[in-house]
Amino acid sequence: MAGRLRNANADFDIIEKENAVGFMWNQHYDRLHLHTVKNRSALPHFPFPDEYPMFVPKDDLYKYYQEYAQRFNIQPSFGETLISVSKNESDWKVTTNKKERLYKYVIFATNHCSRAKIKKRKNLMSYFLNL
Repeated sequence: MAGRLRNANADFDIIEKENAVGFMWNQHYDRLHLHTVKNRSALPHFPFPDEYPMFVPKDDLYKYYQEYAQRFNIQPSFGETLISVSKNESDWKVTTNKKERLYKYVIFATNHCSRAKIKKRKNLMSYFLNL
């Protein structure tokens, strides 16, 4: 998502609770590989290097994520934890452990092991459908 936004010259912020891009991939067991082939797993606008094997090992994937962030000048705010997100008439108020900001749009991008805790709210889907 960040690469696509950068490629479109859009302004955006990334809040990242860990201390590095792709942090979790650097924490797994040594023999871990992607279970999908590399040509189906590459991020937008940045194919995997030809020398990478068909099923990319976790250390290469971690390196790839670092290179992707560098290539697209993606600079997350590391060590920042989301506290709350609320909607007023025109903006989304995002509160973290570091600061509070207002945004017109908010994108939640969590890994498959995390879940955004979203309270049920009347007409919440209309916010998403009208983007």
